[in-house]
Parts: sequence; structure tokens; C-alpha cells
Amino acid sequence: MKITAIHINNYKGYKGLTKIEGLDDGLTTERNIVLFGGLNGAGKTSLLEAFFLCFYGQQASELYPSRGAKHENYHAFLIACLNDDLKATGIVHAQMSVEVFLKDLKLIGSFPQDISFRREWEITLGKNDKNVSEKFFILENGQPIEELPETEYQDKIQSILPYRVSQFFFFDGEKIQEFAADADTEFANSLKDVLGINIYSQLANDIKQVRQRVLSDYNKNKELDERLTERRGERVRLEHVIENNQMEINSLTDEVNELEVEKEKIDSQTFRFTRISAENRDAYQIEKERMEQEREILERDYIETAKEFLPFILATDLCQELESQLQSETEYLEYQSAQKAVEPKIEGIINAILNEEPQCPQALNQQQKRFFEFKIDTVIRQFLNTSLPEDKQEVEIIHSLSSGDIQKVSSMLQSYNRDIVAMLQRKAEKLKQIEIAMQRIQQTEVRSGGSSDEILKLFEQKENISKDIGRKEERMEQLLHEILESRRKLTELEKQITNLEGDADLHEKQKRQIDYCDKMQKSIHDFQIAFQAKRVNELEASIFEMWNLLAQKEGQIKKIEILPERNFEIKLYGVSNQEKDKTKLSAGEKEIYAISLLWALTQVSGKQIPIIVDTPYGRLDSIHRANLAKHYFPKASHQVFLLSQDKEIVEDYYELLSPYIANEFSITFNPESRKPEITPGYKFAPVHS
Repeated sequence: MKITAIHINNYKGYKGLTKIEGLDDGLTTERNIVLFGGLNGAGKTSLLEAFFLCFYGQQASELYPSRGAKHENYHAFLIACLNDDLKATGIVHAQMSVEVFLKDLKLIGSFPQDISFRREWEITLGKNDKNVSEKFFILENGQPIEELPETEYQDKIQSILPYRVSQFFFFDGEKIQEFAADADTEFANSLKDVLGINIYSQLANDIKQVRQRVLSDYNKNKELDERLTERRGERVRLEHVIENNQMEINSLTDEVNELEVEKEKIDSQTFRFTRISAENRDAYQIEKERMEQEREILERDYIETAKEFLPFILATDLCQELESQLQSETEYLEYQSAQKAVEPKIEGIINAILNEEPQCPQALNQQQKRFFEFKIDTVIRQFLNTSLPEDKQEVEIIHSLSSGDIQKVSSMLQSYNRDIVAMLQRKAEKLKQIEIAMQRIQQTEVRSGGSSDEILKLFEQKENISKDIGRKEERMEQLLHEILESRRKLTELEKQITNLEGDADLHEKQKRQIDYCDKMQKSIHDFQIAFQAKRVNELEASIFEMWNLLAQKEGQIKKIEILPERNFEIKLYGVSNQEKDKTKLSAGEKEIYAISLLWALTQVSGKQIPIIVDTPYGRLDSIHRANLAKHYFPKASHQVFLLSQDKEIVEDYYELLSPYIANEFSITFNPESRKPEITPGYKFAPVHS
């Protein structure tokens, strides 16, 4: 993997879009160094931070420590990173972004690809509201990669270079001594990541979680055999119930058939004596009792009805006269009412016609007026039908009832004379029919010899047999119901047994899985110990190799020992195998030790990752600087970025590095544009006359 370019937009001092390209130009096996030079504050450290932020975003927690005096969170850090000049303009909404372009990266599959990582932020700065939204892209030719879902972007970055490992590839030379503090858990985990040991720990942990999940399910099914035995026993019991019930039903069926034969014999004897079957005799008896009850009810009802309405029925002529009188009174009252309503109108019409000023030359005399008055009155009354029939010209009002009351009385009289008489006639006819039917039943009883003791004995025998058959059939129905219920339970039980048998197979499979997990964990543990020992030996040898190349004092360190059981603590031993206290090393020695460790880690990890070093010489003296230029930087990686101050890589140190430099850039802060400018060439290179 090589870094070919980086685009920075509005990040810290990089106002607007700044493109730094051609970072892989001139790279060869021998020339692996890309040199940047700039004064303090020009933007070198911001460049290193931009790489971190683009790759890891919020995971780059070293950039914004949540502890300490600032107590910064991620969004507060991003707002602080937005270009100060841009914030000073009062712009409410701004965009900040970093995009790193990479070459020959095996992102998907085994074929190298040219891609870019782009992380951008939309920042809103209101008076009472500050908001930051982030987007991250992995692009190929400027387009998202179809085979790689967005949800897997950050995981893919971690697989390429875990964040804890990145500190060994992107670091600040002035802080390099911090790597000498090697006894803490975080450092140990970082070492494990680099050495590839953590992957086996993670694998063992994953298997442990699988084992715990399987064991949890396995423990839930511990009583499985007991439940299965119980269900199988219940199945046998239900099968016995069904078998026994079926045998009893078969036996009862035979007994009922025998009783039916005996009933047929009794019926035959009864018919020989009476010429009617026993069933018919029973039917006659039932019908006789029903008719007697019906006759009794009808007679009682007939008498009660007659008592209530007989006076009206006997006085039919009187009721008819009353009804006629009421009808005449109704008509007369209606006539009088009409007369009262019409009389004023007729008089008004006559006056309007005859008293009007005549239009003819000769007026009507009194006789003519009376004629026309009578004629007009008669015609209008006929038209309005307010005249009274001649047979009712004189009607005596006797009852003084309203027309509504008269209508009620009239309806009642009609009902008595019509409905009640008809009802009594129907009841009488029904009683007559019942008497005829009962006479026929009595004749049948006499003919059948109903008083014979022998006939009565036969009837009693048949009745007892019928009751016995009924009891047996009821028992058969009960047994059949039990069989159906047992079969239903048996069907459900078979399902449970099938499921439990499946669970039993699963239970056995889970037991085997637990055994497999135990074996795999032991195998991984054994392999991890052996692999870890091999890696530790390689790391010890590599650290020792680089220490001897960089250190001023030969023979100062005779042995390096790494203790995995103590958080990968690294011990240094001098002559006579005496342990050296790392805290008492000089500042330069601590830095050389840390660089040796970093170099060893990159070599043992086997990762082809570029290295970026800010302030590469830190606090080293001239001899150590020369050794770094000759022995470390040319070997550190296939692409090494050095971000140098004006007094670091200069003069002889530049001459020592010169054979390994592939490309050079200078970073200069332009006070007019108020942003860094990137130009080709290294302005701190010595000038030869």
C-alpha cells in the first residue's frame, strides 16, 4: 500500500481545498523516503493528524482526549479543527473534509486496487446550537465500491490497520519516548495486535461464547430424558385405554344385538295377541294421554270464554240496533259539523253573486233572487256532500259519545258477534274431533286385550330390555368418547415425543459441540503459546538488532527479554546479565530504544504500511541522528514520510538521507492567503556552491 495524495479542506490552517499530490512519485526499492520540511506552525503536525482523522474518525481518541483539562468530546474537537479564519467570518454552515488516496491496496479479494478514504463533516455554528454531521466513504475512481456495504467501511479500515497498531506507523518523534513505558495493558494489547496474537485470543473468546451459549441450551435440556420417558409411558397408557375400551365396546355390541333379538320375539308375541305392535300400542297410549290433556284444556277455555262473552252473543239483535243507532248518530254529528263549517261560506258566495251591482240593463226581482239563492245553495251542498239522507233527517242523540268513542264501541260489538262466535265454533269443532279420536283409541284398547296380565307382562319385559339396551348404548357412547379423547391426546403426545426425540438428538449434538469447543480452545491455547513464543523471540531479536545499529555505546545492552505474562513488559540486560532500569536511560537512549521497538514491530508484523514520522529526530544528538539516517529510515518501510523542522534534516543529515529520498516538499505558511502552501523541493537542503 502506498499513499499517493491527500486533499485537505478547511482543516485547521488548511483553509479552502489544499491538494498534495504525487506522494508516490520516484518511489523505488532504494528510494523510499518522502521528505517534508517546514517551520513550526506551518502545518506539518496538522498533516499527520489529518491522516489519523481520515482513517479512524471518532475512533482516533488520542487526538481528542476525554480526560485532562480540556475534557473535549469528538464534536467539540471537530469544531475546534475547523479553520479559524472561516469561523471568524461568522459563517453559520461550513464543510470540512480530508481524503487520502491509496495505491496497490488489497481491499477486496487478492487483487490490489487504487482507492481513496474520504471523511467529511457538515458543521453548523449557531448562537445556541452547534451541530456536526459526519460521512465516511471508501471510493474507487470517485465512486462507492458496490461489493463493500457502507456498514463495513470502518471494520475494513480496522482489518487493514487496527487503530492500536497505527501508533507504530504514524507517530510524533518528540513523543516517541512514550513507547518506552511498556508495562501497561493498552501497550500489551497493541503489541498483541501487531504480532497477530490477539486474533487467536479473539478466536478463543468467540469459541468460549459459543460454548457458553451451547452449554446454556444444553443445561436447559438436562431433564430431557426424564420428560421423554414420562411421555412414552403416557403413550403406552393411552394405547391400553383405547384397546380396553374397544374390547368393551365390542362386548357391549354383542349384548345389545342379543337384546334386540329378544325384543323382536316379544314384539312378535304381542302382535299375535293384539294384532298391533308394542310400539303402536305405546304410541296409542301416548296419544290418548295427550288428547285427554288437550280436551281438558279446551273445555276449560271454552267455558271461560262463554262466561265472559255469552251475554253479548245472546243479545245479538240488541247489539245490532245499538250499532245502527251509533252509526246514525255518527253520520248526524258529522252532518252538523259540516253544516257549521259550510253555512257561512254558502251565504258569502250567494251575497257575492246576487248583491253585486248588475251589468245587465234589468235587475232581478225578489222572486228571482229567492230562486237563484235556493239553486246556488242546493248545488253547493250537493258538491260538498253536506246534505243528510232523508231517512236520517231526524236523529235523536241518545249516547252523547264522541266520534272516536262511537267507533270503538262499534268495533267491539262487531268483534263479539263475529270473532268470538267464530272462536267458540272452532273450539267446539276441535273438541268434537278429539272425542272421535279418543273413541277410536278406546276401541283399539278393547280389541288388543289391554287388561290381559300376559300382555302387560310382555310390555314390562320389553320395557326392561329397552332400558337395558339404553344403558349399554350410553356406556358404549361414553367409551367411544373416551377413545376419541385418548386418540386426540395420543396425537398430541406423538408430536411431543417426536419433538423431544429431536431435542434429544440436539442435546447429544450439543454435548459433542461442547466437547469440540473444549478441544478447539485447548488447541488454540497451545498454538497461541507456541506462536506467541515464536513472535516474541523474533521481536526480541529485531529490537536488539536495531538497538545495536542506532546506539552510540556498543555493548551497553547484551540481551532483550519480553515477558508476555507481565503485559509484555520488555527488560533490558547489560553486561553480567544485570537488568538495566529503562527509566534511568538518557533521553536519547530512550528514543533509540523506542525507535528500535517500532522498527521491530513493523518488521515482525509483516504489514506493508507507509510510516509517517513528525519531528523525526526529536531530542536526539548528532550521532544518534546520523545512525537513524543511515540505518532506520531507509529500512523502516517501503514508503516513509518525514515531517522535518528547519533544524532537523539539514546539512550532513540531509546528505546522509539524500540517497534514499524519492520526493521532497516544503510547507510554508503564506501570511497573505493565511494558509499553508505546498511546493516541490526541500528548502532546508544545503546549497552547494
